[in-house]
Amino acid sequence: LALSVALASLTSAALAQPPPDPSGQSAAVLAEALFDAAVKLMQDQKFAEACPKLAESHRLDPASGTVFNLAICLEKEGKHASAAIAFEESVARSLKDGNKDRENLARERLAQLAPLVARVVVRVAPKIAALDGLDVRFDGASVRQQAWGLEVPMDPGVHVLTAVAQGKREARREVDVNESGKVFEVVVDELVDAPPPPPVERDPGRKGD
Repeated sequence: LALSVALASLTSAALAQPPPDPSGQSAAVLAEALFDAAVKLMQDQKFAEACPKLAESHRLDPASGTVFNLAICLEKEGKHASAAIAFEESVARSLKDGNKDRENLARERLAQLAPLVARVVVRVAPKIAALDGLDVRFDGASVRQQAWGLEVPMDPGVHVLTAVAQGKREARREVDVNESGKVFEVVVDELVDAPPPPPVERDPGRKGD
């Protein structure tokens, strides 16, 4: 996976839900109940509780208004990267629905949010890139060579990069995304040799060896 694709699922976990079970009206009713409950929680400033409800409401019954409110909720929670993704989806859905007012609102919020989005860059030294069987992962998602060096939007928190290659120990790098608008680099520039496998013990009871 390209990092931009792989990390999209990490920074927008609220949006990366499996498709809804096509249960028709019951799904829409549940989605509306979740939406109403989330709005009340947002009014009480309980964004950490509200955002998952909005995400589930949007999963059950995708709508530009729901994802717009999800974007606002994620922004209030400080998850600027995920909020930007949600605002982008709201723009796309509003265009499809012909809702110019919401489209403009989403674009305005997205423009205001852009400078606050932190980004992560994965860099791999040439000597490491040349190793056989190199496997680089960010928060468990595969990061292929095409994505190295890209600035990828990232939500706050501690994220983990691992790298391993044939005959090498796995290296682990942590990056604490703790400042809005900053670009964080995580570099793989060394992999330590793995210890040789233990010798195979011979069976002393066998003859002729």
